[in-house]
Amino acid sequence: MKELFDTVSNDCSKLVTEKYSTSFSMAVHTLSPKIRTDIYNIYGFVRFADEIVDTFHDYDKELLMTHFERDYYMAKEQGISLNPILNSFQQTVNRYKIPDEMVQAFLKSMKADLFKTEYSTKEEYDEYIYGSADVVGLMCLKVFVNGNDVMFDALKDAAMRLGSAFQKVNFLRDLKDDYEVLNRSYFPNIDLGKLDTASKQLIIDEIEADFDFAFKNGILKLPIEAKFGVYMAYRYYRRLLKKLNKVPSALSYIVQKLEEQLSVTLFVRQGRRSVLTPAGQHLLLEGRKVLEAVSKITEQTQTLAHGWEPSIKVAFDSIMAIEPIMQCLQLFLQEHPNVEIDLCEHVMNGSWEALVENKVDLLIGAPSPVPTQAGISAIKISEHSNVLVAAKGHELSHITRAITYNCLLYTSDAADE
Repeated sequence: MKELFDTVSNDCSKLVTEKYSTSFSMAVHTLSPKIRTDIYNIYGFVRFADEIVDTFHDYDKELLMTHFERDYYMAKEQGISLNPILNSFQQTVNRYKIPDEMVQAFLKSMKADLFKTEYSTKEEYDEYIYGSADVVGLMCLKVFVNGNDVMFDALKDAAMRLGSAFQKVNFLRDLKDDYEVLNRSYFPNIDLGKLDTASKQLIIDEIEADFDFAFKNGILKLPIEAKFGVYMAYRYYRRLLKKLNKVPSALSYIVQKLEEQLSVTLFVRQGRRSVLTPAGQHLLLEGRKVLEAVSKITEQTQTLAHGWEPSIKVAFDSIMAIEPIMQCLQLFLQEHPNVEIDLCEHVMNGSWEALVENKVDLLIGAPSPVPTQAGISAIKISEHSNVLVAAKGHELSHITRAITYNCLLYTSDAADE
């Protein structure tokens, strides 16, 4: 029965991941099934600790954190906890021999959020980043390398830099809430109340340097089981950083200049919101068409220059095993590291629809028949045989002779009656 309880605990950690972070959950799904559960378990533990210090304002957060830490160590010692998140996490810690120093560093940074509101020196800032982000990357790396200490030592700097980049992007994303609601200021020597473009650019440059180091020295060298999932998370956060690089004041200035040049009003205030005028809606719709055209020209130019499109959207059918696909993508990324790959999963005819509607460029493992639309080229890569499966209690499981189509019709009719 302990095995069943452990399965339920793991499912709870997976549910926490899916509910709290859709993007991270999608990235985890592209990891090998062998390691997904343990990454869910790490995320569940980290997420709950973060929720205690950031969300539960109507409760004694310090007491909650004290109990959370105490219960974790009891779980680690006894090998079980009735808290399913702690039960699943202690399994992962024990399975991969994650050092207690990492857990302690993480909890220290979480507890600092209970009372510390400003990090005035780089040393304080680096210590907080190490505990809140770097060690999370190291915990995941422990799972990825599965006991290979030589590989762990070779990749740990990159894992820490990637964890740092993720956390700093989160800081930028949550800047308003951290400063105005939680009264926190993580970035040393920067007045968040008067954050100017130059100061923000310094932060962004620092994050970009972390991303570049992590990609070249870590992601490309990860085991195949982990490489593509980590790459997907990396791409998500890198795109998020690009969006955050849009300074609100700069956007307001652009809108103001557009209105002056066109002699029209594009936005009007309605309460606290700014809404588009009819002229603004027209400009938005037509502007999108122009941007799409420019984007296509850019891609075509890059394709002519380098021989490859800058990004490729790849879909695979759920019937396909993901490991061979990841192996192919790994080899491709090693030769073409600057090509971005979007990977998504579809079921049955949904995969063909994605291709026909130009939502993806390449489709792997779609079932026959091939659509007749012009422009679709298909190559047979494998065959799959369907196997009839029935539950133990189903009447088909008691038939000792060969099961025919008529048997299936008979049992189907009986079920309808």
